[in-house]
Amino acid sequence: MAKSEKKRSFALTDILVGVLLGGNVITLLLLWASAGSTYLSPEQFPRFSLLGLCFPIFLCADLLFVPVWLLFKARLVWVPLLGAVLVGGSVLSYCPLNGGEKEQDSTLCVVSYNVGSAKWEDRGQLWSYIDSVQPDIICVQEVNEGWFSSADGEAELHKRGLHWLGKKGTHVLSRLPLCSTPISVSYETRGVNNTFICWALDGKDSILVACNHLESNALTGADKSDYQNIIRHPDGDNVRQGGRNLVRKLASAAEVRGPQVDALCEEIEQHLDHPILVCGDMNDTPISYTCQRLSQHLTSCYRESGRGPGFSFNQDHFFVRIDHIFRSDHWTSTHTYIDRRISISDHYPIVTHLRRRGL
Repeated sequence: MAKSEKKRSFALTDILVGVLLGGNVITLLLLWASAGSTYLSPEQFPRFSLLGLCFPIFLCADLLFVPVWLLFKARLVWVPLLGAVLVGGSVLSYCPLNGGEKEQDSTLCVVSYNVGSAKWEDRGQLWSYIDSVQPDIICVQEVNEGWFSSADGEAELHKRGLHWLGKKGTHVLSRLPLCSTPISVSYETRGVNNTFICWALDGKDSILVACNHLESNALTGADKSDYQNIIRHPDGDNVRQGGRNLVRKLASAAEVRGPQVDALCEEIEQHLDHPILVCGDMNDTPISYTCQRLSQHLTSCYRESGRGPGFSFNQDHFFVRIDHIFRSDHWTSTHTYIDRRISISDHYPIVTHLRRRGL
């Protein structure tokens, strides 16, 4: 090969490496921005807060550069790897890699389940599910109060030794006695979203149980159809028109949800000397302002003892974990999972087994 041709070949290789390196750096910046977006209030930066939803996309894009660099410039493989390591905490929050099952070591079993799309005739399946899991505390969202207040509902509760309190669709069922005077958390909502907090009496101590259904994204059938069109036919018009509408709706919901989780955290901070459980449909993924705020004082049970991405909502091509259980330092979580054995709702239950420290 002539000298001029060799020089041209080297120049083209250098240009290709430069372009790839630039693309990798841009990907890293987006990845870091999506992780960092969780620290900014959606009330002030509603659209920027949506970057957290893109975290898995940016992470996958970054890791795709690993084989690219091994093929073209092996000594640069550290670039995508370093980028992922620097957000390792967020990676493990999104997709924990914990070990095997240890529920036999637990002293308390807790379930959170949004049954919003379930029908009245599905009640029997819920009772059968409770019988199979034998939880000590169940936080239920978007449920008709009649499921528990009706004569047959009260009979089912009595048969299982369950106490019941709740309002506006958020309810706590418990084998432990419940204090009849709940704690009120007030915040703005555009719908029926609500936080219900009560005390479960456990021997000499009391457990603060917060059942939550934070602000919904309120996507209509048309919105979901637009999203599916973007996934199936990602052409310019679909992305521009459908994407713009989705971003507007998601940002609007996040803007309302931010102050809601702030109000919840303010109440929690007043009771940190007591055991605390915060459960429910948070309508936010693990990489979000909501989960970051709750994690300041509490620990995500799924992050501690779950495995894999654990999608609790998987309808209409939305694959996300928006149902969470957080615990105070009075416990450790020994096993947490998304239970796919019951499908009466568009959510799956999240189940955690807790062990009280010192026992």
